[in-house]
Amino acid sequence: MHHELERQVDRLRKCETWDRLVAAPAPSTGSFSWRPSTGEIRWSDELCRIFELDPPLTVERVRTRVHPEDVGIFDSTFDLACRTGNDFEGQHRFLMPDNSIKHLRVVAHATRDQDGQLEYIAAVRDVTARRQSEEALDKARSELARVSRLSIMGELAASIAHDVNQPLTGIINNANACLRLLDNGNLDPGVLQGALENIVADATRASAVLARIRAFIKNSPATRSELDINEVIREVLPLASRELHENQVQLQYKLTKGLPPVLVDRVQLQQVLLNLIINGIEAMFTVTDRMRLLWVQSTADELGDVLVAVRDSGTGLGLEADRFFTPFFTTKATGMGMGLTISRSLIEAHGGRLWASPNFPHGATFSFTLPVATRGRS
Repeated sequence: MHHELERQVDRLRKCETWDRLVAAPAPSTGSFSWRPSTGEIRWSDELCRIFELDPPLTVERVRTRVHPEDVGIFDSTFDLACRTGNDFEGQHRFLMPDNSIKHLRVVAHATRDQDGQLEYIAAVRDVTARRQSEEALDKARSELARVSRLSIMGELAASIAHDVNQPLTGIINNANACLRLLDNGNLDPGVLQGALENIVADATRASAVLARIRAFIKNSPATRSELDINEVIREVLPLASRELHENQVQLQYKLTKGLPPVLVDRVQLQQVLLNLIINGIEAMFTVTDRMRLLWVQSTADELGDVLVAVRDSGTGLGLEADRFFTPFFTTKATGMGMGLTISRSLIEAHGGRLWASPNFPHGATFSFTLPVATRGRS
């Protein structure tokens, strides 16, 4: 039994999912194979030590170790795997007999045997220490980011208010002067023309201030290189792992192999992807009657461009999907309504498109395309 499992794990080691799980040294990593049709599980000795269970292992026995608050997403993960046959990964809390909590991360790769039966080969890592360190670091980062945002927004608001207020004051004064001239019957064309010319000049000054802000947002210096879109997606997904776990969101993805490279700025593309993923998670905050599912896909569209789609099972778009890209439009109590606007600007600056559409039966899909590197250069 163990020889067969080792052979299967060797196959998993050749998969990119295994590479992401065990890229760093692991103090405690177990493995198992699972056939959904029969419930048969083969396990490594280390897996039993991780779960603190004596063999034999079953899904039901492992479930008894799951933290009560994570049972729902644990069940949905295995149910979805049975129904779809897709690769899956997730992180769950497990309550040990001494009431300590372990954070375990599982990455599972779907295979088919010679009879076509679905079988998962998976690795399980104890990431408790790393999780505790991340939580402490996240807390410190969040506080620093909050203070920084307040400082930056205060400085930005003061600068904009100062630069725009001066020409607006001039416009108001000159417009009031025109009204007084009209009331007094003094229609001297020269005087009116001078006042109107001042209004035009001040309006142009105010417009220039806003144009500088827009240029700052849209045309930030970019360093572009040829990248594999799947590589960028795999870099971004772990950045959202905390939000996925805390909000009980099940992540699934399907990344098409062999896609041509795209010519992009890595940081800007990561910014767009992370924004779409976090928006999808936040769109499911109020969902309680169905699974919270986030689906990320990469493929090629009919024109040969690289297409990335991020789907959620949230509250949907309503009747006017494009309004989400309107500056300062937001459905969030604390949102500024600029995330999607900036994301669309970044994608369009790369020669692509970003749009929203309904997801069936629930939620929304945000998709973007990027031209392949050769066509991007031409």
